[in-house]
Amino acid sequence: MNIVTLVDRKTYSAATTDFTDLMFSIMAMSRAHEESRLKSERLVAAWQHKRKNADNRKLTARCPSWLRLSADKKKFEIIKDRANVVVRMFKESAAGIGSG
Repeated sequence: MNIVTLVDRKTYSAATTDFTDLMFSIMAMSRAHEESRLKSERLVAAWQHKRKNADNRKLTARCPSWLRLSADKKKFEIIKDRANVVVRMFKESAAGIGSG
């Protein structure tokens, strides 16, 4: 059985007698894993904070194209011209326009 480390492109087998390089590879992998875990924890905490404060500040500016995020980022505002197009589409659809 062989162990191949992609970062330093080394191959280790049962016949390997000098494990110094392998130790350094394992330490590098351990450090990378720790950094990844910390990043994940920070992202989870950031989103928990955003959700907790969602009443005061919206999570994201992404919304339907007939809305926009207000300057204070607390609410979505209707863009009248675009909303009118959406209303018209629903009315025309209900009247049978565009079907069939």
